[in-house]
Amino acid sequence: NEILKNDSLHLNQVFGRSKFRPKHISDEVDYVKDFKNLKTSDYYFICVSDNQISKISNNLDVNDKVIVHLSGSTDINVLSKHKNYGVFYPLQTFSYESELLFKEIPILIEGNNKNTSLKIKTLAKLFSKKVKEMNGNERIICHISATIANNFSNHMVVTAEKLLEKNKIDKNLIKPIIFETFKKLKKTSAIDVQTGPAFRNDKETIDMFLESIKDFSDRELFPVFKEMDEKPAYYEDGKIHVHDKVKTLMHQGGEMGIISASFDYKDGGMQMPLIAHTAAIFIMEAANNHLPGYAGLTQGAAELIIHFANEELNKKYVPNMLSGKWGGTMCLTEPQAGSSLSDIITKASRTDEDYFNISGQKIFISAGDNHFTENVVHLLLARIEGAPAGTKGISLFIVPKNRPNNDGSLEYNDVSTLGDFQKMGQKGYCTSHLGFGDNDDCRGWLVGEENKGLYYMFLMMNAARIAVGRGASAIATAAYNASLNYANERPQGRKLSSDGKKNPDEKPSLIIEHPDVRRMLLFQKSMSEGSLSLVLLAAKYYDLENTAESDDEKYKYKTLLEMIIPVVKTYPSEAGNISVSNGIQVLGGYGYCSDFILQQYYRDIRIASIYEGTTGIQSQDLLGRKITMNNGKGLHLLMS
Repeated sequence: NEILKNDSLHLNQVFGRSKFRPKHISDEVDYVKDFKNLKTSDYYFICVSDNQISKISNNLDVNDKVIVHLSGSTDINVLSKHKNYGVFYPLQTFSYESELLFKEIPILIEGNNKNTSLKIKTLAKLFSKKVKEMNGNERIICHISATIANNFSNHMVVTAEKLLEKNKIDKNLIKPIIFETFKKLKKTSAIDVQTGPAFRNDKETIDMFLESIKDFSDRELFPVFKEMDEKPAYYEDGKIHVHDKVKTLMHQGGEMGIISASFDYKDGGMQMPLIAHTAAIFIMEAANNHLPGYAGLTQGAAELIIHFANEELNKKYVPNMLSGKWGGTMCLTEPQAGSSLSDIITKASRTDEDYFNISGQKIFISAGDNHFTENVVHLLLARIEGAPAGTKGISLFIVPKNRPNNDGSLEYNDVSTLGDFQKMGQKGYCTSHLGFGDNDDCRGWLVGEENKGLYYMFLMMNAARIAVGRGASAIATAAYNASLNYANERPQGRKLSSDGKKNPDEKPSLIIEHPDVRRMLLFQKSMSEGSLSLVLLAAKYYDLENTAESDDEKYKYKTLLEMIIPVVKTYPSEAGNISVSNGIQVLGGYGYCSDFILQQYYRDIRIASIYEGTTGIQSQDLLGRKITMNNGKGLHLLMS
């Protein structure tokens, strides 16, 4: 604001979801949360994550004023709905704690026309003496080079400089960011130093993300936990009706990166390590285990499309899924087959077009439908006519509830909701019975190659099994905290004195002082913490596999992950049941009453032993496939 005041300008207003960031810009500035309350300004700056720029832009009407985004890697034309638009990209990450010499920070600009470029350039020169006009490709090269220079050691700086020189761009542009990095190295360890455009694995970014998830969970999820049990999802008039917070989760969660956080930057994600994203969803599930599955299955379905579908299908489906506008599921189970996937009979018939006609039914489809989501994208296993029997003849298809047309409109795809299973627990997390092709007009698009559907689906199934273990661990942790709080508040009975007797004149003791209650609480604590450690270990193996620099390292962590997945799914589920049962026991008779939350946790966690392959199936997988694979190599790695 001080810089602007010197040129008779001022910071007019800040729009945002919370006051946390605006207050760091200026305490004097008017802050609003509704687009309708925006004042008319000469310049509009969009300072959000890349995958949200378009959404914010589409909500703004700036007439003939100038609107810019501050991204180094997003194309200028994301703002093309406006008359005068451009890019204003400072080649520097701003820290709340440190004072920066603005004049030394390069600002890379671009405008959609000469007049706009001149206006942006004039404004930029108020801040910096290093203003450069660049096209999108040059700006991306600078962004990547700055990232390399910031996150890697000295010899990588040379690589960055060579990249710039090769493209005839002044290598001195990245020097300020390099100097800032070295300056921070004097005060902290190299692992904590990130001063520039960064992949999302720096501690500060992760801490802020986790803190925002906790705030969101405390504010939006936990207060309706009991209500979602008392007012479950239900089927009526061909639709499943769910709690209003499903809409909040998908829409606000999409904006916060709950769905997209672990995806690559190029796919609209934050490149958050899976271990950090797993911790975030654990927080949400501990607050309300009825809700995160809607986002989690959308994430898993989008991941399958990114990994195995063609580019056209990626562009058509993934952006709307990561934003939370569309939901996603995995459709495996059929009425006659249950867990025996070799017996599925849902049929895919060839056509002369680029799609197949799908017909059949699927049951127990979590998050299969709801009245808030504009579209649900089903990743469905089916058998192409003439395919081999058994699991070797199963293919994977994208089958949307509503198929998108080229003009962006949606057309009903003959996917019908036949019912919702009313369950013992997790009543707010709908479980659907779906029909496909009842009117012979259900279209499905093949993912990858024919007859490899089960192989592809295992990517999502493995993630889902980790998610089940994470969810069970979260429920057990929440139950432990509930019983611990009760034990610290409930007076009952008296402690034994040193002579083995009780003094009736003493006031009653809190029940946490009774040895047997402490035993049960310590069992809950050790089980929940051990389960979470196991889940995070699986996420760590996933991250190490995906960042390994050699084939041997990649194989090692892939094998270790495969080995522990059945245990990650099973132990928190089975031990979690026992743990929550102990929590009920801590409360005694009250634990069995609906006025206290422990009985709900007990009903909610029971499904974990059944979800994504029962405990018996996981045992068969561990003993029959994992231990014997590659002549026991996985077991040797695990033991070492």
